[in-house]
Amino acid sequence: MSTIRGKLTRSLVVAVLLVGSVTFAAIFALTRSRLIQQFDVSLRTAAESVAALVQVDHGKMELDERDESMTEFRRQMNPSYFEVYDEAGESLVRSSSLKQAFDRSIEPTFAGRPVTLPDGRSGRVVVLMFTPHLDLDDGQPLAMAPESKAVFLAVARDTVLMSSTLRWMGLVLVGSLLAMVGIIALLIPSIAKRTLQPLDDMSQRAGRLHAGNLAERFSTSVGPAELLPISQALNQSLDRIEEAFTRERRFASNAAHELRTPLAAIRANAEVALKWPDPQQTQSSLSDILAVSVRMHRLVERLLELARLTQEPARPPIETVPLASLLRGLVTPSGANLGPIELRLDESVQVQTQPELLSALISNLLNNAMLHRPEGSQIVIELGPTRPVTLSISNAAPALAAEDLSRIFDPLWTKSPDRSAGHAGMGLAIAVEYARELGVCLQPELIDEKIFTMRIIFDDVSQ
Repeated sequence: MSTIRGKLTRSLVVAVLLVGSVTFAAIFALTRSRLIQQFDVSLRTAAESVAALVQVDHGKMELDERDESMTEFRRQMNPSYFEVYDEAGESLVRSSSLKQAFDRSIEPTFAGRPVTLPDGRSGRVVVLMFTPHLDLDDGQPLAMAPESKAVFLAVARDTVLMSSTLRWMGLVLVGSLLAMVGIIALLIPSIAKRTLQPLDDMSQRAGRLHAGNLAERFSTSVGPAELLPISQALNQSLDRIEEAFTRERRFASNAAHELRTPLAAIRANAEVALKWPDPQQTQSSLSDILAVSVRMHRLVERLLELARLTQEPARPPIETVPLASLLRGLVTPSGANLGPIELRLDESVQVQTQPELLSALISNLLNNAMLHRPEGSQIVIELGPTRPVTLSISNAAPALAAEDLSRIFDPLWTKSPDRSAGHAGMGLAIAVEYARELGVCLQPELIDEKIFTMRIIFDDVSQ
């Protein structure tokens, strides 16, 4: 499996190799161009020196090779070469070391041309055109001197030293590049290790997390700025996970506690019926067992409903729903069970929502209000033309305290431990899941510590 450290090392080595290759190649090319330019200048200077020594005496072209400037043309080993020829290509004078004529196709230019010397060495040649001066006899008038014609001079010199210098320079540049890449390849792992140490620390901290240690968080005050968004996102995820674990633990504990009591009652009644097999006593025990079983069945059904809602169900289609009509349809059939109800409804209010889920949510809240209100007290349902659309269900709740509002949505929580009235503590927990599916907000409020109001706020679905 590839690692960030390995990828970073390979990427940097390749980048350094590419950049170094381009840089060193440019340095080599510029240096070579400069050396050739200097070589050609030196070669042209030598050609001009040779041209200055060429003279015409009685129609014959002569050149004294004994001049000090002609030393390089006279030496036995690695000599330089020159040749003077006319426009027809006829050789007029040449160095003693030159056995064959130069290529006549080379045009006179300031820059030199590469050429293979007669002895097989690599060299460069420069060709210039000049007019040799006349060697006049003493007393001979210039006007009576024959006309001097322009001729060509080719001078060639070997490039062995320059080639050797360039070859040595190329080897030095290649060696430097390889050494630099090798050093970087050795240094990068340790540098990358120090640079990526915060990631290793984060990985170790993540590895220490478990179900019993979800309170640990990643630091957001130290470390590279690039890791700050990751640490914040992980901490937010851990907050949600810890909250979910806490909620699940509390739910499991409450569920076990809620089921233990009716199971104990069933067991006790069964033991009594077995120990005293009196028909009347057995009938009473069976009636108690049935009542407890009904409460258990109701509790299990509510638990299953909550579990179903917390999954990802198929969403029903969204429709335009007139809330006033929907509320009347929910209240009228069950009005006798709900008790006194006051409706304060604006008939014009409509929302885009899923009518089945919304009906289930409102029915749940109405049943919760009916179960927890004092007997005979009134339930008030209010719907006004506000933005966002808000539906309020209010009932008297003298036993409820302000600090209870933070727990009313917890599964199996009730203000009173008595479950005989059918208070399973699951109504508002299920209502929260319905609200989540509908995309609405539930907002509880306790007014004057005696009127409990639950508001359904349709944030983004109102018309």
